[in-house]
Amino acid sequence: MIRTMIRGAVALSLAFSASAALADGMKMEMKTERPAAPAEGVVIELGPVAIHDPYARASGRMAQMGGVFMGVENRSDRELHIVGARSDAARKTQLHTTIMQDGVMRMIHLEDGVRIAPGEIHWFKRGGDHIMLMGLRRPLENGDKVHVVLIFEKAGEHGFDVPVDNERGGPGMKMEGMEREGGMMKMKMPATE
Repeated sequence: MIRTMIRGAVALSLAFSASAALADGMKMEMKTERPAAPAEGVVIELGPVAIHDPYARASGRMAQMGGVFMGVENRSDRELHIVGARSDAARKTQLHTTIMQDGVMRMIHLEDGVRIAPGEIHWFKRGGDHIMLMGLRRPLENGDKVHVVLIFEKAGEHGFDVPVDNERGGPGMKMEGMEREGGMMKMKMPATE
């Protein structure tokens, strides 16, 4: 557990180092765009709900946490309220969001869940609302599948399998000055003379 906390702290410090690099003149750009139109991605039909372009990933090989990302479309004529989630891949599964608080990015539990108006798609994406897998029961390896169940207040429970894709950076996400090395994001340092 201490190792996991240390790894989390290292990952967080890398993120803060990236911010510091901006101040030192290193060019770093982050774009987030809406994922591809549903017709271009995978769609899983679940009665009044359609799941668009789902994937799961862990923050590293030995990670104890991971996330599930997707679009959830309300195909009914009334509001849908997601009140929770569960997965066989983790000891605990929660709806989370990412917020900026006192200059620090934090993930918090969405205790009131997520409401989706008729005809709308709610995107669970990196850096925003997402499904947090805590206490992973096994490593999330590329190509594996994770079973996820969304729990709705009045529309029941809907389960589906989500592919693991640890290489996926998120829709439209581009970070100049960063590179992936062995499942970790590392900052490219400018050459010194």
